[in-house]
Amino acid sequence: YLELSLICQYIVTDRNVTIAATVQHFPDVPLIEYRAGACGSAQAPHLAAVREAVPEFDDVDFVLGRYALDIPREPDQEEALRRFTAARAAFPESPAILANLGDLRRDREEWAEALEAYDAALMLVPTHRDALLGRAITLSHLARHDDAVAAATRIIDLGSWFTGEAYYWRAWDEYHLGRIVEAPLAVGRTAGWGR
Repeated sequence: YLELSLICQYIVTDRNVTIAATVQHFPDVPLIEYRAGACGSAQAPHLAAVREAVPEFDDVDFVLGRYALDIPREPDQEEALRRFTAARAAFPESPAILANLGDLRRDREEWAEALEAYDAALMLVPTHRDALLGRAITLSHLARHDDAVAAATRIIDLGSWFTGEAYYWRAWDEYHLGRIVEAPLAVGRTAGWGR
C-alpha cells in the first residue's frame, strides 16, 4: 500500500507496470486494488473491480464520480451525479462529497440543488472555502444578490483562499443590485483602490 501511495504521488516511468504487478501480487486484498485505482482515472477499472468484489466498499463512488468528470471533452455528468449521490448516502458527514455534489449541480444549472449541497457542507464545516464560493456563485444566479454579497464577504473576511473570486462575485452582485458606486470598489479593494 505504501509503495503504491509513493508511486502514485511521483512521476515514475514504469508506474502502470508497477501498479499492475502490485495488484497481481495481492489479488485478494481489496485495499491494494482500491489504492491502485485511486492513482488516477486511467486506473478506474481497479476501483470498479473493488466495488464489484466488495459492495460495501462505498469509498469507491466518490473517486469514480470525480473520474467521470475528468473525461476530456465529454465529462459524464450523469455518472458523476449517480456516484456522488451514492457517496453522499454512504458518508453524509463528508463536506468534500457535498461540495463536489454542489459543484456538479451548479455546472448543470440546478441552482436549488446546488445551494442545498453547499449549505449542507457548510453546516459541517462553516469555513469550507469551496462550498462558500460555490454558494456565493449559486446565490448570484438565483438573483439572491444580498445573500450572495454576504457569502462573498465571508470569504474575503476569512482571507487567503478564493478572495479574488469573492471580490469579483461581490462586485457582480452589487452591480445587479444597482449599487454601481459599490461595485467597482468591491473589486478595486484587491488592487488597493478606494482606500
